[in-house]
Amino acid sequence: MIKIKLLEHEIHRNETTFRPFLFAQNTLREVGIEFTTSDDYDYAWVGQASIIDKKKSLRESIDKGLEFLSGLNGDYMIIDGQDATSLIGTIDVFRESNALLFLKNSYLKDFDLYKQGWMNGRIYWGEGDYTVPDIDELKPKMKLTGCNWLGTINPQMMNYNADKKYDVSCMFSWGDIENFEHDIQTNIPYDDHRRILLEKLEKTNYNVVRRESGVRIPQQEFYQNMYDSKIVMAPIGYGEMAVRDIEAAGFGSVLIKPDMDYIYSKPFVYEDGETYIACKYDWSDVEDKIDYVLSNYKELQPHLVENMRKRFKEQYSHENLALHLYDMFRNLPSMSVENAENTTTDITLNEIEKIQSVVDICDGMCFDQYKSIYNCIKEKEGSNVLVFGVGSDSDLWHETNQNGKTVFLENHDEWLKKVNQESPHLNVYEIQYTNNGYEADKLMNEYISGNHDCLSVDLPDEVRNTKWDVIIVDAPAAWDYKYPCRMKSIYEAYNLAKNSDHIDIFVHDTHREIEIKYCDYFLRPNFDFVQEVTDPPGSRWEGRKLFHFRK
Repeated sequence: MIKIKLLEHEIHRNETTFRPFLFAQNTLREVGIEFTTSDDYDYAWVGQASIIDKKKSLRESIDKGLEFLSGLNGDYMIIDGQDATSLIGTIDVFRESNALLFLKNSYLKDFDLYKQGWMNGRIYWGEGDYTVPDIDELKPKMKLTGCNWLGTINPQMMNYNADKKYDVSCMFSWGDIENFEHDIQTNIPYDDHRRILLEKLEKTNYNVVRRESGVRIPQQEFYQNMYDSKIVMAPIGYGEMAVRDIEAAGFGSVLIKPDMDYIYSKPFVYEDGETYIACKYDWSDVEDKIDYVLSNYKELQPHLVENMRKRFKEQYSHENLALHLYDMFRNLPSMSVENAENTTTDITLNEIEKIQSVVDICDGMCFDQYKSIYNCIKEKEGSNVLVFGVGSDSDLWHETNQNGKTVFLENHDEWLKKVNQESPHLNVYEIQYTNNGYEADKLMNEYISGNHDCLSVDLPDEVRNTKWDVIIVDAPAAWDYKYPCRMKSIYEAYNLAKNSDHIDIFVHDTHREIEIKYCDYFLRPNFDFVQEVTDPPGSRWEGRKLFHFRK
């Protein structure tokens, strides 16, 4: 286990920098990376707030940072969590320090650009005095953190439609206060960028909702205005990425912002025409971009919004962050072979990658739900596994149980056809459910009255005659009561389990009324309840549950 101490993690900017890692700390622990507050640690992480002071001159700020580092014992890394690709301040301290690595959320794709002079190192503000002439010598120790500004929030993905009353949202601030960074007044280029956009839009006939300079409005009104807008404009601020970028997708609005193609970051969700619409930093083409979106809104809105949501869900996962850090630590020169091999606990890097790849392509369970089933099957190597339902995750169960017998039961014609074409190696039986969710109470009452056949399904002899070690109930469809729902599959899981001495039963979607009721009647009284695994807050299916029973 690698122990990391987050220094001064509670102070502003450090807190934001470290927040994505703390969000993911449970998953990080699974790959052998643990945060600690004690002095028993392997590495210390030093955030930018501890080593730079933008109110001082650059040289004074550097000296302050070096003084802070001089008081540290042991190995440490510097983490620059600033919004921008600029390296100003932090890289200057790193250059004169003994830090093992320089970690940053985002870099310029072309590192040679750091050799040129930019205003406070921000390329989008134009020419200036700040350069990093020795970037080639520093680069080998510069790594991505594996997260960035968008990972500091859990955005809500709301229902949306095309009926929005505003054309354009400009819900951003400007001109509020003077701001100086290392003796340079930076609010001028910051405000000018916004002012130019607003002045352009004032001369158009677009229906624009905006904030007035220096005027704060209630948060709910702020969000409502963006939700009601077809387009959300996202100027570049002190950094290129903004929370507004993913909030736009959450509100079902098309994002327009200056081109992000020059940025190197991980994760990275920006692709012009696929997740957002790119324009020039000086806004010279912004009217053309807005006209294009408004003219093609019905097609562009779902395409851009859903793509952005999908990429965010896939890339901003705790598992991806864990994999990134795992690789970084394993490749550190200071890591011994023994420690590198012992960075994982109950699940290996390859296994995490395997499960995460299923999460990325499948709208089924969250990572922790898949992991709980995966570990159970793995522990029972060469077992008999029965799965109600086939899908994009079926190969995972088949491969995990490659030395045993895995059987799938499916009623949906399209899924049967798809699986037979793409995965002919799977052992799949077609079955039928002759009921819907509206009949759940009626069927339960009939069963209690003695008609046990009312919940039976016509199962193949192979299924009836096998002693199952694991049963996974993830079908039939139950999104609405008009679908079969899972009364009969839960009952049959209970019924089949009578033949087994030791069995684990997993039932998915047990946040729903019918599934809860049938689990409570058939499974809870007759099996040990092992755990409940819930989709995490901020996820697409927040609150969705998986029950695990054992005999």
